[in-house]
Amino acid sequence: RPKGLAGARITVHLRGRVLIDQALSNKKKEAVLKLPKADLEPGVYVATLFNGKDQPVAERLFFISPKKGGHKFMVSTRKKKYAAREKVEFRVSMNMANIQHDSLAKCRASISVLPESATGGPPSDDIRTWLLLNSDLSALVPNAGELIFNNASLVRDQKIDLFLLTRGWRQFRWEMCALPEKFTPEYLLEKGIFLRGRMGRYSSHEKARQGTVILTRPKIAYAEETKTDENGHFIFGPYTFHNTIDVLLQGRYTKNKKKDEKAKSKPFVHLEILPYDSPKLPPPPLQAAAGYLAEPEKEYAEMSQKALTVARNYDSLVINLDVVDITAKRILAKEKERKERTFMYGGRPDSRLDLADIPGVTSLSVFDLLRKIPGVRVSGGIGHEWVEIRGQTSINLSSTPSFFVDGNQVDINYVRTMQTLSIDFIDVIRGNRAAFLGSGGTNGALLIYTKQGPDAAVAQSRPGLLQTNIYGFHKARRFPVFDPSAPGNQNRPDLRTTVYWNADLRIGTAGSVVDAFTTSDQNGRFIIIAQGLRQDGRPFYGTTVFEVE
Repeated sequence: RPKGLAGARITVHLRGRVLIDQALSNKKKEAVLKLPKADLEPGVYVATLFNGKDQPVAERLFFISPKKGGHKFMVSTRKKKYAAREKVEFRVSMNMANIQHDSLAKCRASISVLPESATGGPPSDDIRTWLLLNSDLSALVPNAGELIFNNASLVRDQKIDLFLLTRGWRQFRWEMCALPEKFTPEYLLEKGIFLRGRMGRYSSHEKARQGTVILTRPKIAYAEETKTDENGHFIFGPYTFHNTIDVLLQGRYTKNKKKDEKAKSKPFVHLEILPYDSPKLPPPPLQAAAGYLAEPEKEYAEMSQKALTVARNYDSLVINLDVVDITAKRILAKEKERKERTFMYGGRPDSRLDLADIPGVTSLSVFDLLRKIPGVRVSGGIGHEWVEIRGQTSINLSSTPSFFVDGNQVDINYVRTMQTLSIDFIDVIRGNRAAFLGSGGTNGALLIYTKQGPDAAVAQSRPGLLQTNIYGFHKARRFPVFDPSAPGNQNRPDLRTTVYWNADLRIGTAGSVVDAFTTSDQNGRFIIIAQGLRQDGRPFYGTTVFEVE
């Protein structure tokens, strides 16, 4: 600069953690800063030069590669060849140099076991290449793993440096930080889970109704209330919890309220829950991987198709026996009541689930119960469940069964709001037997009966009342494991491609952990992939390969 570096300063940071924030000499026209490269953590460093008005005028990215073996898991098995349905024990350990000199050796790792042909992609692209390099850049560096983990050389460092000359840091722009009062985030910060809804008139739902909405949880004697706005909208929250909780909403409004007379609260309102409006994020750009062949992907697709075909053929051999009624001289009052409630199909369902035989009903959802019924398939995540009865498809190609609660036809959204404690039993009617029950009946029907009887549906639909669920933060469930000793599994083909998955394997202060799984009936080469984060946030990765004969 002609006038020197008067008022200028330089800032160097790693993922937002500032390492240098230093004013430069007023008299000199250039400045040299030296950083001890051997002591720096791996990652993308951002150096920014500011003028005397705190305006960024120049920026430069540079990358520090991880030390050899410093971010690697050691994954090992007892042997390299196994038979089908054989137990495999494996050990995941960290570099011993880190264990001996580091108190942050505890780590949380994710384990995946799948065919080697299913991994695809360029070699060595993993959690390390993303968190240490590509996640900080405006455009991805192709084949980052080959660059980062190759033997250290001047050529390698020059290649990475040339890439960074054409990339920008993607996390934030300095002008946004310099003018926070003018910054408007594209997506608002979510501090928890909210329940949003709307209250309208009971006679005409589209017209808004102002008033009070009360949220209660009778099981724990909890209640809170809020006011609606002029458009009838209300909101509860934020909440922080896992899984799902059942709540009851009560709406009230006051009509013709005057100072000189007592106002009466009226319940004749309609309540509805508004869907969550999630942000629409753009899809990530596709990166062409140099030298990547499609053959492994094709091999894995053929393996998956084979597994699906065998499973369908096996299920088609299962014979559903007809229900056999055993008539005795004395019929229990409960069974007599059930026959009266199911008279539309003669009290003879194709399948029945009695909740009295199901332990731990309070911890289950309605869809968890449906999964326990043979031939009923439930797909999709929480709030987006999709149900079908296997083998039932009508001519309009729809496979969705009809839903009934105490004889009244409802939609799947109503089923989502039901409490399992209120359900007595669930019947399944297959095929054309369900045609007379309602539209879509040719795809079968699921009939839910509550403990309170037919009046329960009327009670739940009373004016001003709405029973619903609040879906909490997702809690990862245990990966389903095929048990060859379970009834019906001895002869069932086990052609799973993902043999094992554990999203939260804990590595303690000893620096290693032992886990196990059972191989499937698939043969070939399988890979165990371990990747995770240490307590200080450093990513680790490791693999090993074994063969199933």
